[in-house]
Amino acid sequence: MVQNPPSLTYSGFKVFAVLLIVVAMIVFIAYILRKVNLVGNRFIGGENFQIVSRFPLGERKYLFLVRIGKELILLGVTPQNITFIKEMEVDNFFVQSSNEESNFLKVLKKKVRGKVK
Repeated sequence: MVQNPPSLTYSGFKVFAVLLIVVAMIVFIAYILRKVNLVGNRFIGGENFQIVSRFPLGERKYLFLVRIGKELILLGVTPQNITFIKEMEVDNFFVQSSNEESNFLKVLKKKVRGKVK
């Protein structure tokens, strides 16, 4: 008895379906990895590393205030580079009154002693 080979349309559909499933799995894994944030606090130092605040300066340009242990580091971040701006002690940086919360920009202006553009 002679078997007929599967049609070209059926074979093409099977290849397309498998390819679609593989691409969907890759997109799903990428989504899960972004949600889990593998470069977050868990893997970079736990409680000793924290991004305290982020201040946008323009399109894709930011100031980051990062706490590492008992030190605060102010970084300028652009798509091309990361620039160290200033290092401060945590204890000396946060001085808050009991009535109002201190604003990151106000405290930053006091500590850097200059205008933030």
